[in-house]
Amino acid sequence: SSQNLSEEFAKAARQLKKEAPRIQFGKIDVTHQLDLRKEFNIREFPTVKFFVDGSRKDPIDCKGVRQASAFITWVKRRTGPSTVLINSTDQAEAIIHADDLAVIGFFKELHNDSVDIFCETAKDVPEMPFGMTASKDVCASYGIQKNTLVVFKKGKPVHNEVLEDGRQNKLDLMKLIKSFTLDLVTEYNLETSHSIFDVPVENHILLFTPTNSETFNAIYENYKSAAAEFRGKV
Repeated sequence: SSQNLSEEFAKAARQLKKEAPRIQFGKIDVTHQLDLRKEFNIREFPTVKFFVDGSRKDPIDCKGVRQASAFITWVKRRTGPSTVLINSTDQAEAIIHADDLAVIGFFKELHNDSVDIFCETAKDVPEMPFGMTASKDVCASYGIQKNTLVVFKKGKPVHNEVLEDGRQNKLDLMKLIKSFTLDLVTEYNLETSHSIFDVPVENHILLFTPTNSETFNAIYENYKSAAAEFRGKV
């Protein structure tokens, strides 16, 4: 709810004021400040915008961030490095096991378009740790030979995406990575609706079937198999 999001924003603001006092926080009731509502094109509540260097032009929208911890990470990744530079396998393992999901970019060198897009993607996926490495030893430890983004879930690799300059963009990578925040098949209800629609895919496929049907298990397994094949695409 809007109230919960406001509370999470306030909690994050209190924490960041301690850690990064140069960042200022404010809250505006645009039902009264109509000029500001129009200037910044506010259409939904709450809306969080990040202003850089005191400029009112082109503030950055903070979308889909619902927890204080994720908001803190979102801000930090815009005021500092968006990924952790990995120099050893131990460091990689620490990131991989830091949360249920983790993303690591394995690169031959750290100065190319794919690295830039990877770092930009990390800024908008604050819910999980991101790391990157150009260490030959670390890449060899995971059997990586090309520039590759690897998604880890519960400590195990669940997807390898070979990165080629010019082939992927930030939105493509966001769709792919965020799709792993959901199970292959997620029951739609009030609790899961936000998580489902926070994944930036344009199309969703819904299955309507009674769970007490004799054919439910077979239908569900077939549906799940199709979901695995089209993960990140639909």
